[in-house]
Amino acid sequence: MLRALSLYTSGDQVGAARSLEAARRIDPGLVLVPHVVAEGHPLAVAFERGVAYEVTDLPAPRSGTVFLDGQPSLQAGSGLPVWFQRVEGQQVVDSAYVASGQALPDYKSVLAKGDPRRRRRRAGIAFAVAGGLALATSGVLYYAATRSEKRFQEPRPDDDLADLKAAQAQTNGFVIGAGVSLGVAAGCGIGMAVAW
Repeated sequence: MLRALSLYTSGDQVGAARSLEAARRIDPGLVLVPHVVAEGHPLAVAFERGVAYEVTDLPAPRSGTVFLDGQPSLQAGSGLPVWFQRVEGQQVVDSAYVASGQALPDYKSVLAKGDPRRRRRRAGIAFAVAGGLALATSGVLYYAATRSEKRFQEPRPDDDLADLKAAQAQTNGFVIGAGVSLGVAAGCGIGMAVAW
């Protein structure tokens, strides 16, 4: 209530109306005292009209409990100011006043089963692992290609043309395999970026 008055006197009528709505969300039985806000005053009119807002579901934290306006809750009024806290045991580990329109503090969360963000995160992890393996494979194949090429270039008087062509094919195979693996790693990197 005091925050709404402060915002109103500083010229932020929209912020004041949202602050009043946040106060009503905390205490649905809230009434404006006439000697504080007179009947017909713009704040009283804003309070009467109310502010439309959507309820946003928040992900559960990995540890502790989220408190919004002093109550354990994972539902926030979108666009309304809120006092955010994350509590572990008896200790407040995160605490912030979030003005209307600001984002809640970032906290590590555990996404519920069925949440599409969870599936995207898993897909991102799978792409990261596959990309890492493909990159490592590309490195190993490239190393093998350099070793094979070195052997191919060494003078070998006992080798005939068929042996040389086999060594060349082996070197080319390693180079092609390294290139394909590198392409797969790049594709996985793009997939990971899109998933996350």
